[in-house]
Formats: sequence, structure tokens, C-alpha cells
Amino acid sequence: MWRSIPRRLSRLFAGTDLGLYRSENAGASWTESVEGMTAKSIQCLDADKAQKTVYAGTLGGSILKIRR
Repeated sequence: MWRSIPRRLSRLFAGTDLGLYRSENAGASWTESVEGMTAKSIQCLDADKAQKTVYAGTLGGSILKIRR
């Protein structure tokens, strides 16, 4: 799954079984967005453009809040 941040289409987030990844160049390259996560399997993503925040739900029931 992936999600773009409104108004900044070059910034993408991808949730995988291996963690949450971010691209600043429309997917040309990816980096791990949150290092040291214990629950890696991302099941859902959402973005709050007003708060500049991405939320990621994990398989274990955790919710990660990433401010950008």
C-alpha cells in the first residue's frame, strides 16, 4: 500500500511487511521512515495534511504517528 501527501506529490509513504518507507522523489528511491520499529508489518496508512502527520497501523494493533 502507498499514500502520497496532498500538495506534495513527490513525497510518498509505503507500508510493507518489512516496515514503513518514505520517498521524497516520487518513488525513485526509498528509505526506512521509522528505524527501530518493533511491529514492522504495516496494515494501513492515513495522512492528516493539516497536522502534517502520517498514521500507520500495524498487524499487532499499534498505531504509529509520524510528523513531517
